[in-house]
Parts: sequence; structure tokens; C-alpha cells
Amino acid sequence: MPLHEPSPRPAASAAAPVVDRVQLAQRSGDSPELMRELVELFLSVQPPDMSALRTAIDMRDLARARRLAHKVAGSFASLAMDRLAQQALALEQLAVAGRQVSCAEGFARLESDWKRARVELDALLRELSAA
Repeated sequence: MPLHEPSPRPAASAAAPVVDRVQLAQRSGDSPELMRELVELFLSVQPPDMSALRTAIDMRDLARARRLAHKVAGSFASLAMDRLAQQALALEQLAVAGRQVSCAEGFARLESDWKRARVELDALLRELSAA
């Protein structure tokens, strides 16, 4: 790469948490019980939605992928997972533009961070249950 060209921006740190616990606590009124309920509800709904999103992209049903990406973006945002929400919104825009290959690539990134979020949320639930 020539010296005068800017270097690519580094990807978000793999070590950086996906779930913003401070924001999540604030959104749940600093109530551990409400936070636990929100996380449990989220974990009951989000896996099927992510699976449906994957299926829509695999089936090249971009209209359905757009709707599901929008839905999961809102769910991620509500639980203080802003990076995932932004990824899902970007995926929604790719679906609107009809870019199926880019949708599949975007979903792969979203799914990777979603797996990390699941680990974080499971750990949070264990902590809340132990408290």
C-alpha cells in the first residue's frame, strides 16, 4: 500500500463487549430483576428471528430479509447491543438494494457477533441469578 493512502480502519475489537451493560442497566431502571426478565425474553425471541433471517437470505427472499433485519435491529438496540443493531440496519439496506451476496456476507458478520452476544448474555444471566 503506498504511504499516502490511508490504512484501512481496524475492525471492532474482538475483545470489546458486544452488550453495553451500563446502558442495559439504565434501560432496565437499574433493576436486576427487570434486566433478567428482559434478557430472558430477548433470548426466547431472537434465536428464531436470526434463524428466519438466515433462511430468508439463503432463499434469496430479500423482501423478507429486509423486514427481519429491521426487526432484529430493533431488538438488538433495545438490549444495548448497538454494534449488532447497526449491522442489522446495514443488512436491511443491502436487502433493499437487492444485494444478495452482500447480504450473505453481512449476515455472517452479524451472526459472529450474535454468538458472542449470546455468551455475554448467558454470563449476565448467571451473574443476575447468583446475586
